[in-house]
Amino acid sequence: MNTERIDLRATKEEVKAEDFNPYLQINEQGIFRCHDVAAFEVDGIKSPEKPEPRRDCVALSPFWMVADSEPMHDAAENGTLLRIRMRDGRTVDRFITGSELESMKIWETLRALGCRVKPHPLARTTIKDYLLSNYAPGVVRTYGKSGWTAGPKNEQVFVLGNEVLGDDGGRFESVDNSPTACECKGTTEEWIERMAKPAAASPLWSFGICAAFAAPLMELVNFRADGGWHFYGLSSAGKSLVLECAASVFGPHKYLKSWNLTDGAVELMGETYNGLPLCLDELGEASSPMVTRAVYALSDGQGRKRLDQKAKARRVRSWRLLTLSSGEISIEDKISERGKNLRGGQALRIADLYIGHPDLVRDLPNEAQQLKTAQAETYGTVGREYLNRLVELRNNKPDELAWVRAFFEKMLGNIRENIKDARRARAAQRFALVTLAAELAQSWGLLPESYDVRKIVKTVFQVWSNDTAKITLNENHQAARRLLDFIETETGVTIQHVKRDNELIGDIKGRRAGWIREPDENREKQPPTVYLLKASVKSAIGAYNLRAFVKAMSTESVLNHSDGSFTHPTPRFYDFKLDRQSYPRTYQFNLDALRVYVDGPEPIEEIKIETTTTETGDDHGRNGQRELTTTFDAPTRH
Repeated sequence: MNTERIDLRATKEEVKAEDFNPYLQINEQGIFRCHDVAAFEVDGIKSPEKPEPRRDCVALSPFWMVADSEPMHDAAENGTLLRIRMRDGRTVDRFITGSELESMKIWETLRALGCRVKPHPLARTTIKDYLLSNYAPGVVRTYGKSGWTAGPKNEQVFVLGNEVLGDDGGRFESVDNSPTACECKGTTEEWIERMAKPAAASPLWSFGICAAFAAPLMELVNFRADGGWHFYGLSSAGKSLVLECAASVFGPHKYLKSWNLTDGAVELMGETYNGLPLCLDELGEASSPMVTRAVYALSDGQGRKRLDQKAKARRVRSWRLLTLSSGEISIEDKISERGKNLRGGQALRIADLYIGHPDLVRDLPNEAQQLKTAQAETYGTVGREYLNRLVELRNNKPDELAWVRAFFEKMLGNIRENIKDARRARAAQRFALVTLAAELAQSWGLLPESYDVRKIVKTVFQVWSNDTAKITLNENHQAARRLLDFIETETGVTIQHVKRDNELIGDIKGRRAGWIREPDENREKQPPTVYLLKASVKSAIGAYNLRAFVKAMSTESVLNHSDGSFTHPTPRFYDFKLDRQSYPRTYQFNLDALRVYVDGPEPIEEIKIETTTTETGDDHGRNGQRELTTTFDAPTRH
């Protein structure tokens, strides 16, 4: 309890009453404005007892300044830390910002913090004079967002929730961010036994845990291929459990967030989880346009530039993170809900992974329930210990940090050398980072020795490479799939059936898109052909480049192409009923070949990338030889 005397400025009334030296006194009963009273004197004889000072209570609950803030970056808040004594005798620390101290609503703010200031003018003048005219006895460093940042003496610290790892005197106080839901319960040993080991039963669950360790490592190895993974499939198939396993590394179930966001909330979420895995559940709750923008925003790592009411630039939010998402439909299908096209860059940033794939699916209802129970009872401790290790590595072990960086650069060099498609190589780098981070955690005893990290990551990577990437990274495949969907939907509606003898079947409904000609009895000689007008093809493939698409379809023998032209006169089964017959030029697609192109593109060949580094010396506290080996399978085209 602070009981020292704090001088105050005298009010006009006190000056008139010759009470020139008012001061503040704080004790367990409250806060008082005091005046010294002269000793009682009669005929020159003074009272031997020193009289008690005259006191006016100005606040019922005692509170006092503990420290002024020293913001460490522009996202941190400037203000004062107050210590408040509650009615039950507890003391709590609460932060009040400089702008709140100067605001006319300061009394509302203090009351919300638990401070009960009397409403008369003298009380409020006294409290404001105390808070604005004095320095607090101490200084506290404030940090405004999670993740890596410069601390005292230019050392790097990691802000985790309300804790600053590497700066015991630091505190999270933000201008416009909230702390992450990073909390601890149980022990690291309990988490390994109850979460990590059971999760090994599924490559998806264990991949989620491994991926959680990757985000804090991004800045240490200068990683730039930000992005993430989206796990989709039917309801109750275990996709949310992948996120829960990842979240358990750093916090409880509330660490997971929902996709039900606005654009501004995406930026807020990105900065709140800077340097950490961002787990977003239930993609179906988001709108298609928001998801389209969020996929780019979360991987780009920077928010929009905005102006305030005075036309001055506001602070631009920034972040570095990896995203783990889940939903019943894929990112591709979500973006396509309103006719938008999934670009290869979007598919690369947040990679779709179908959890029902034969190499990933596991029917483990009992194990899933055990993991859900364990996730509610043990979490956060392993992530905190992992981050403490990284802080120590970055600040005090430059040689070992240089070794980790060199090792990762060697991995990336092998990836770039063996994967010619730059987009695939970028995605492969993200999987490689997960491998490095998980093996690093394993070498520190934070993952079970039984974990085959390379096999876990390899399984998930191959599923993405051989199942999703072969289509989503090729925009011509995307356009072809849209065209096939269009043909199947519009056949018999705006695409009219034509027999081999040129007899038209039925009538169209609405504006004509084209014709579909039945195959001959011998399909090998005469496959079904679709004749589409140019406007119809453009409408079907949306914003994809028409010229590039038809050129690719011609190369793949899906589109009839001759004489340097992609269109040909339509056969004489249609009469425009003009003065003379007219046969429009159309794009003529081989329907069988189109289906093969969409459903079964060229095969993928695996390339093995193996990097092994061996070093003799201390292995993160273990004597002997250190060996960190990463084996990585990457796809290439035949």
